[in-house]
Amino acid sequence: MNRIHKIALSGAIAITVGGGIVAASAATLGSISSTKLGSGDVVVGSCDSDGVSVSYTYAYNAAVGHQRYEVSAATVNSIASPACDSKNISVTLTGASGVNLDTSTAATVPVGASGVAVATVTFASPASAEAVQGASVVISG
Repeated sequence: MNRIHKIALSGAIAITVGGGIVAASAATLGSISSTKLGSGDVVVGSCDSDGVSVSYTYAYNAAVGHQRYEVSAATVNSIASPACDSKNISVTLTGASGVNLDTSTAATVPVGASGVAVATVTFASPASAEAVQGASVVISG
């Protein structure tokens, strides 16, 4: 039986396998030369300081070659409102070793009620529910 995945992300930055959750982030490369390569990243800020949670919508795909449960959408809950209202949001599903399985189509955080917003994003190429081991959420703008 396939399982439903749910993760809770906390703090101004919630890190999943290789990903980060922040309102905006920036990466900088240190000095680069023929003998030296550097990299780094810096948190720029966050519209949501207490984190979010993610749940998945999945359905059975009976098509030949698939015949599996697939994640067709993700719902991001407990988004800070109004701080994150109308910002861009995307979810990347990750599998074993942090492999990118799929990234959602473009979406916008709706205006929330009672201090929280809920955003649902969809996936153009749904990933196998069994393969999904985590998610990275980015809220920016």
